[in-house]
Amino acid sequence: MSKMKVFVLVLFAISLPTTGLAKDFPGVEALMSKEEFAATGLGKLSVEERNALDAWLLKYTTDDVPGLVREVPALKESISLKQAVSPKPEEEGPIVSRISGSFSGWKGKALFKLENGQVWKQRQTGRYSKKLENPEVRINKNLMGFYMLEILETGRRIGVKRIK
Repeated sequence: MSKMKVFVLVLFAISLPTTGLAKDFPGVEALMSKEEFAATGLGKLSVEERNALDAWLLKYTTDDVPGLVREVPALKESISLKQAVSPKPEEEGPIVSRISGSFSGWKGKALFKLENGQVWKQRQTGRYSKKLENPEVRINKNLMGFYMLEILETGRRIGVKRIK
């Protein structure tokens, strides 16, 4: 890749935080487990290079993936991809409910049982410790098409996947 292209990508990546586009995009490092991130070698990239990759990934997923999913048979038939990006009819808007019972945070494999009967599983790595009773939560889709659970009282967020 020419130095000019890299420079333009870096400029674009630096400008992302000031745009509405990147508001909910956590970056490639946050989307992967520590093991996945280490296995890909992305830790060898500089901050600028990682920002450029994040910018490209954001552009690629918002501009190119919908067309690829329609055109590439393997992607079109991918059940896991459909589950990750396709909402259930009742999930078109934000889901607001409460966690049933005591909440003590998350640390890798947390299950979130909601009063509305849904069960969500932590899909991102991370730890958060806070004791709350029946905290109100909101679940929204982020720019990547994945779901984020937010504890409304504290504003803390974690990536989740619906399992029930």
